[in-house]
This record gives sequence, C-alpha cells and structure tokens, in this order.
Amino acid sequence: MLGNLSIRTKILSVIIFLGLISVGGVSYISNQFDNVNDRYAHFIANEASAAVLGARSSAGMWTAVNAITRVALNDVGTPSYDEGKSAFLRNLDGAKAKLVDISAKVPQTKPASDELLGLMDQFKTVYDKVVAAKEAGKTDEAIALVRSLDQLSPLFSTKSGANNTTLTSLVEGGGKVISAETDGVITTSMVSMLVGIFATIGIAIYVARAGITAPMERLRARMAALAAGDASAAIEGTDRRDEIGAMAKTVEVFRANALERGELENKAEAARRMTEQERAANEALKAEEAGTLAEVVQALANGLKALADGDLTAILKSSREHNPAE
Repeated sequence: MLGNLSIRTKILSVIIFLGLISVGGVSYISNQFDNVNDRYAHFIANEASAAVLGARSSAGMWTAVNAITRVALNDVGTPSYDEGKSAFLRNLDGAKAKLVDISAKVPQTKPASDELLGLMDQFKTVYDKVVAAKEAGKTDEAIALVRSLDQLSPLFSTKSGANNTTLTSLVEGGGKVISAETDGVITTSMVSMLVGIFATIGIAIYVARAGITAPMERLRARMAALAAGDASAAIEGTDRRDEIGAMAKTVEVFRANALERGELENKAEAARRMTEQERAANEALKAEEAGTLAEVVQALANGLKALADGDLTAILKSSREHNPAE
C-alpha cells in the first residue's frame, strides 16, 4: 500500500493523522473538563449553597427567637415592640424559606429540614401566645412563655446543628469527589495524549522506514552493486507507483543497458578471438607455401647447376623428387 503513495502523500498523511490525534485529544480533554465543570457548578449550586443556607437559616431562627424576648419585654405600641414583632416574622419566614430551598437542593436532607420546620412552627406558636399575652396586658405571662423556650431552644439547636453538620459533610465529601474527578480527568487526559503522541510517532517511524528510507537504502545498495558491474539481479521496486518506483525504473534501464553492453562486449571478444585464429591459420598457410616455394626454387637452382655441369638427368630427378607420384 505504501508503495502506491507518493512521498509527499505519505508525509501529508502522517501530518493529517497527527492533526486528527491532536484535535481529538483536545476535544476529549475539553469534554472531560466540561463534565467536571458541570459537576462543580452543580455542587456549588446545591451542596455548597445548601451548607451556607443551613447556617443562615439557623442564624435567622436564633434572631427570631431573640425577637420574641424583645416583644415580651417591651410595651405594646412602642417602636421596639413593633420592630420585635416584625423581626420575628421576617427572620422566621426567611429561615423557613431557606430550609425549603435546602430540601430542594439536597433531597436527602428533607427529613431533617421537615423536622426543623416543625420546631419553627412551635416557636411561632409560642410567639403568637406571647403577642396575645402582651396585647392582653399580661406581661408576666408573656415572660413566662419566653422562659418556656429554654426547653425548645436546645432541641432546635441540636437538630439544626446536626443538619448543618450533614451539609458540611456533604460539602467536604463533594469537594473530595470533584477533586478526585479532576485528578482523574487530568491523569486520563495526559495518558491519552501520551498514547496518541507515541502512536503517531510510531506510525511516522513506520511510514518513514517502510515507505521511504528502507526502499531507498535497498535501491542505493543495488545501484552501488550495478556500478561495480553486478547486473545479474533484477532491480527491486519497479512495481511501485511513488518516486522510489520511478527511480527504480530508471535504474532498471541502466541495468538493461549494462546487460546489453555486456552482450556486445562478449560478442566483440568472440569475434576478436575468431579473427586472431584466422590470422594465425593464414600466416601458417603462408609460411608453408613459402617453404614449399623455397624448396622448389632451390631444387630448380640445383637442377640448373647440374645441367650446367652436363648432367642432363638432374631436372628429371628433381621433378621426380617433388612429384613422387610420377
């Protein structure tokens, strides 16, 4: 497959893959932190807010209880008396509203909140009796009713304290959970990013090695062997469709030319050897002919000399020596 892709395409593929890994990693991390942020926002809007509301509800209720005392101790119609009544109703309504809000935000606290609301209604009952006593001019009775709160107040303190402790525990536990979730997101994100980076590096190394450097190294070694005269083995990679395949095809042309040149040289060498053999045969034949001619000339010279000396049979003898068949 890598052999069918150009080098530029291979490099671009690795870059695009790295980009996809980066975008995917950023998207994943962003999504995880969005989830943690949503969880934290929910925690702030509910558990943490409920803990604050619980403390404010308790403080408001104690302010209302103190207002009952002011109502009992001040004369009817005075500003202090009226302000005490107003303060009780205002703080009581605020404390009850906060408890209702707590129940909505943290449903598991509803039983405790309902119990506290019941105690607040008892405070309201005592308040109504104190007001009635004061309106009737029975200040001593009103003060006695205020003293009766000594039995109701510790119970409310215990219940509200327990509820606030529960809310505080929820806040602490929620904070630890969110902290753990945040740590987990950071750890998971870092591990995922490292895995993605190492995977991309591994793929890049594989593509560079299998698709570029290794084939080029084999082609370089084959070119070196070809330059040294080894044209026997075929050139690897001529079937590739990338730049390395184009280079391999070019080297294959050089190899074919080298083979053809070798064949021509072999034929030329064979022709040269054949020419030398023919020349040697011709020279031997010429030498033989020259030797025969020399013998004939010598015989003729001897015959002529003998004839000059008066031997008339010398020519005939010489002729018979050179032609024994006659």
